Amino acid sequence: MNEKPGCLGTAARLVALGLALLFVVLLPVSLLVHDVGQVLFSADSVSAVLTRVFVDSGLARQVMLDEFLTDEFFAGLGGEALDARGAMAELSPADKQTIADLLLPQEWLREQLGAVISNAYAWIDSDSPWPRLALDIRPIKDHMLSGGAKDLIDIVIDSWPACTPEQMEAMQSEVLRTGQVRLEYCEPPEPFRSALLGAATDAMMLQVRDMPTFLPLLGERDRRETAEGLVRLKTRLRQLRAISQWGWMVPLSLLGLIMALAIRSWRDLARWWGIPLTLGGLLSFVPVVIGGGMGGAFLRARLPAELVQYPRLGEAVIEVMLSLRRAALGALVFHAALATIAGLVILGVFTWIGRRTARSADLEPTTVALEPEAGPAPQAASPPPPPPPPPMEEDDTPSGMFG
Repeated sequence: MNEKPGCLGTAARLVALGLALLFVVLLPVSLLVHDVGQVLFSADSVSAVLTRVFVDSGLARQVMLDEFLTDEFFAGLGGEALDARGAMAELSPADKQTIADLLLPQEWLREQLGAVISNAYAWIDSDSPWPRLALDIRPIKDHMLSGGAKDLIDIVIDSWPACTPEQMEAMQSEVLRTGQVRLEYCEPPEPFRSALLGAATDAMMLQVRDMPTFLPLLGERDRRETAEGLVRLKTRLRQLRAISQWGWMVPLSLLGLIMALAIRSWRDLARWWGIPLTLGGLLSFVPVVIGGGMGGAFLRARLPAELVQYPRLGEAVIEVMLSLRRAALGALVFHAALATIAGLVILGVFTWIGRRTARSADLEPTTVALEPEAGPAPQAASPPPPPPPPPMEEDDTPSGMFG
């Protein structure tokens, strides 16, 4: 193809140079946004990290037990409110682990966390103003009603010290006076122990039956107050997801404009595509270096005050952030290396093709058309000879001197 002549060609190359510089800047940004979005907007990736940090570590179960085994939950056992902390003060670590397995099995926690995260991501594409986040506690209710409640109360009573004679006398007086067993947080002998176990188990089973099948994580009041804000949040999340999915096409479209403005040969293709791709790929490693320096100490110093009050929960949040960062930066390293290698390949291959094409053009022999030399004018053709005379007619009459 022919070069654009004069000022028009120079202006086209200047515009192409500006587009190439813009490509070098936009490529790292678009790759970073794409890779971060691929991690944050992936329900599977986020669910895997949260499950490992909160469920597998036992933190979620501990937090839920602290909320579940409260004084309000045990209210009414034995006819009076039960001090949950006092009742469980003598539990050994093994007993606490057994109770945790009874109330909150690990597999159930994994399923519930996965379901909550899936519903949260499905909400982004739904028309509902708020996400449907709830825990399905039917497995827990069924287990508690089929013997789990009795096992739990039995473990708690077993952890209490044996009752003293004074405590037994007080309990006997309470039974004779009211017909109910008085709670002294001590293990009585039979038949008082069986009576205490039966009364506490019946009271707990009544409470378990009254529990809802699904435990909503977002109350009705919260829904009314935050519906408008959640709608705005959903719109922004959709926009961010679209940008992360398709933003990388912007720098690629710049390469098309550069080709239309400045590329007229194989060597031009090597320079105008290979160099920007290589520089953009190398510049994409800068966020990797910067993000790698933001370790736990950096994030810990920027935790909200609410999380600082709960050190274990704060450390879990930091671990989640570090895990998501590692996943995003790992993908960014791959794409940055891919862009750099692609730029070097284009630069090397098409430079070699351009040189080979130019060398072939130089070695190709040239053919010169020669004009015919001027010679004497052709002579005119001679007239054809006259036809021979007709033959004489023969006659018997002699002629001449003898005739």
